[in-house]
Order: sequence, then structure tokens, then C-alpha cells
Amino acid sequence: MVNQLEFRNIDDMLESLNAQPQGRYFLCTCPSCNQPEAFMYKDNLNVLQCNRQNNCGERWHIKLNEKLKGNLNLKKNEKPKSISLKQKEQIDWCTNFFKFMSKHVVNQELENYRGINREVTKPFILDLKDPKIVSLMFSKIPDLIKKDYAKMDFMTKRNIVFPIYNHEGSIDSLLLRSSDPSLKKKEIQLFLNPTEKARYFVEDIPDNAETVVISESIIDGLSFREIDPKMGLLMTTGSNKIKQLETFIKENPDKFKGKKIIRAFDNDRAGKEADKKIAHVLDEEKLFHKGFIYPDMDLKDPNDLLQSNRLLFERQIELTLRTLDIDLKKEEGEKMNDKTEQSNDYKVKIVNMTFLQDKGISLACVKYGEITLNNIVIEEYKGSPMINYPQKKGTDSVWRDVYRFEESLDKRMIEGALIKSYYELKHQVKEKNTVKNVGINISSGGGKFDPKIIHSHTFSNGNISVNIGYRNLIVNGIVTGKSKGKDYVSTPYYFKGDKINSFVKTSKDFSNKILDLTKPLKTKNKEKESQKEVG
Repeated sequence: MVNQLEFRNIDDMLESLNAQPQGRYFLCTCPSCNQPEAFMYKDNLNVLQCNRQNNCGERWHIKLNEKLKGNLNLKKNEKPKSISLKQKEQIDWCTNFFKFMSKHVVNQELENYRGINREVTKPFILDLKDPKIVSLMFSKIPDLIKKDYAKMDFMTKRNIVFPIYNHEGSIDSLLLRSSDPSLKKKEIQLFLNPTEKARYFVEDIPDNAETVVISESIIDGLSFREIDPKMGLLMTTGSNKIKQLETFIKENPDKFKGKKIIRAFDNDRAGKEADKKIAHVLDEEKLFHKGFIYPDMDLKDPNDLLQSNRLLFERQIELTLRTLDIDLKKEEGEKMNDKTEQSNDYKVKIVNMTFLQDKGISLACVKYGEITLNNIVIEEYKGSPMINYPQKKGTDSVWRDVYRFEESLDKRMIEGALIKSYYELKHQVKEKNTVKNVGINISSGGGKFDPKIIHSHTFSNGNISVNIGYRNLIVNGIVTGKSKGKDYVSTPYYFKGDKINSFVKTSKDFSNKILDLTKPLKTKNKEKESQKEVG
């Protein structure tokens, strides 16, 4: 529920909220937590939002009793549509300064900065090292910053700089940090371009990029490029600064067409709220996207994972892309006509999956052609997903697979779908703890769904046990025999109390195929028995 505030007019509102103009928005005192960290945009004075989203995050709807008819206080702070000649000269100086520093200054201190190689960070981050250089920079742009930061230690100690350029290559804003961890307020953003078009996000999407990462921070985006240098990046500067990203995506959908998009926002409340907004825009533009799949660990953001466990970070990226591929193929499959869809001969799907909250695992049942596979367990071990197929103990006390998939595209598609559904249930993306009938569009080039015998064994009573190869699946221990004058097929089973449960179920047609396959074996066995009797 959105809170409501009511004021007589704009002047009354600005005074009551202790509103301070900050470029395109007002910085205000939050009525809930009483901290000076709420904001409202000047082009939307009806909404006040607390920026402490993980501690407060309250949102207020503002009602004014007097209609707005050109308020002087507001007009005074409106963004200019163009810049002066002095401002243009200072922006050019600042642009050239940072590009020169980035190209010619060796920043050994930034090698492996936050776990990221210097070759990756070089175009985006630099270290001015000396407060005197930072002070010089501020002194050269007085018409852009309006304050004498050159004489403030609080600002000149911010030697780590993230320059943000617009599409024309001119600098629009700066993110400033310090290598001194004791300096309060970790990050400050300065808008150098005073117009309303100034960017506060970074775009670096090569035409040949297959994947684009949309991240909440520059560091998080670069963490992905540390793993894959070919990834495209769209990086904002905070969860509350995604409005420009939404507009950019809507105005430039062609930049994302045919690409896989990973949404990589922080793993906290503010990040999840921003993620929902971006996901909505991507859906509207009919773009393929997936939220980064965090492991089951206490992690704040992607860079946190990179620094704590690089190998696990690589695996989670691979997992996210794999599930994205499944979504993509599923969407493509839905667009195929009936004739193309029938090229698979039989449908493959997750019949059902249930998440057991107390054990943290999922139990799944998969239909693969004419065979239904039960008792598949999906769980997480040390942050990585695992799929366990059932095993059965033999008469020799050795545990063996009841069934297994050979390494193939089928296996990757099925296991990717299982893992995707597991995480959706675990993180309550789905409303219920069960999913049903999740179709999996497998490749028609993976072979036919025809069973073949890969191993057989004849028992003393004449029954035959066979291991069956079925496209990319191997099922062990299917038994054929005769009871009351009728042939039968028995699939692997287990007892649960007095009840018999099947690991594998087959269609009637499939059972008949197995009987046909074993007929030559039975004939051969009879011939051997006849020869023994003659001998």
C-alpha cells in the first residue's frame, strides 16, 4: 500500500520535506525514517521515494490542494535544454582529461580490482592516485559542479573514478570512490552535463555480442565480462536509477534483438524491485531474458560471488544461460507448426515436480517418448545444482543405475529444464510448490524413439532381463516372461511398505516392442534347450 501526504501547495511541500535541489530531483527528509535520503523527481512531484530501500524504502503519494500554476521555486531548478559555451569547453576538457589518463596512466593499484583483471576495467575505471590531481580536475570544471570541491578533503580523497560517457563520447557524469576504506559514503555521483539528457548508465554492447548483461552497478557488469570478454553490458549506477535504462531499452530494442539478456541486479529487496521493472520492459519489447540465478548462499551481488568463489560464479552464469536457452527453444517450439512439432515423434516433458520444503529437494517425473521416468531428485550441493537418478541394489549388493541419459543435447535440455523448475519452486517464483506438464522441445536430429537391446540375461526359469537403449536413454533391468499363459513386461520397481512403486512406466505399445525384441532370444534359448536334450 502506498502512503499519502497532503500539502497546501508546492512551497509548503518543499519546506516541510526540507527539499534540496539536486539536479533533476529534490533530496528530501523521509517522513518514515527521518533520514535525508528520500527523493522526488522534478518532472513528477506526485511521488516521494525513500532511497534507503533495504532499511526503509517507503513510497509516498503526494496530494497538493492548490493546482500547480507555474511555481518560481520549481522553475528556478528546472534543467536547461542546452549548455553554455563555458560549460561545453569544460565538458570537452574533462572528456579529454579522463581519456588521456585512461590511455596513458598505468594503474597497477587497479590490477585485480574487486577480482577483475585490469584489461577488463581499463576502459571504465581509473585511479587518479593523488588528491592534488583530483583537486585539479575539480578546479577545471567550476561551471559544471557549482561547488568548490577542489578544497574539500571529503571529495579530493575520492581517487577511484568511473567516467560515464554519452553516445557521442562526451562525459556526462562521474562516479567517485576512494581507496581509503575509512572515508564515509562509499560512492558519490556527480552530473557534469547539466542538461536533462545527461546519462547515468553505461552502455557497451558490441554488435557481435550474443549475451547482454543488465546490472545494477558497473562493478557487477564487469564481473561478468571478467568471465566472458564478449558479453555486452548495460550498467546503471543503482537500483533507484533505472528509469533511463527503461527508456533506452524501449527506444533501442534492435540493440537487443537476437541476443540473450541476463538481468543481474543485487540479491536484496531494492535489487529485486528494480529487476521486476526491467523484466516488465523486456517483456513488453518481446526480448529473451533471464534473471541471474544466485546460488543458495548469503550473497549481495554478482561481484560478491566472483570474489568469494570464481568457479561457482562461472557455473551460475552457465546455468543461467542454459535455462535461458531452454526458454528460448520452448518459445521457438511454440511457434512451430504442427508438422514440425511432430518431427520429434513423441513429446518430452516434466510431468510433475514437487518441492519438499523441509528437505530442500525436488522430486520429478519426466515423460521421455513412451517411457515415464519417476523418482528423479534435484537438489543443491555446495551452491551447485545436482540431479540424481534412482539406483537399485542388485543381488550382488552393488547399487546400479535404474536408468540414465547418455551425454547428449537431450540430456542437457531435460536437465536444464529440471534445474530451472527447481529454482522457480525453491525461490517461490511459482505460486504453488508443484509444477506440471512443462514441455521440453528437443531436437529432431537426436535419433528415433525406437528401443534396442544393448544387453540381455536369461534366468533359469526362462525369463529374460534386458537393458534397453532408447534414443539417448538407457533403462536397465526390464524383464520379460510368461504368466498364466500370457507374455508380460516388468519394469524396475521398489517396495514402499506393502506397496509396489515403479521407477519406470511404459506405454502398451512400448511393452509390445520389447516383447518383439526378445522373441528371437526366446527362440534361441529354446533351440539351446533342445540341443541339450538331444545331447
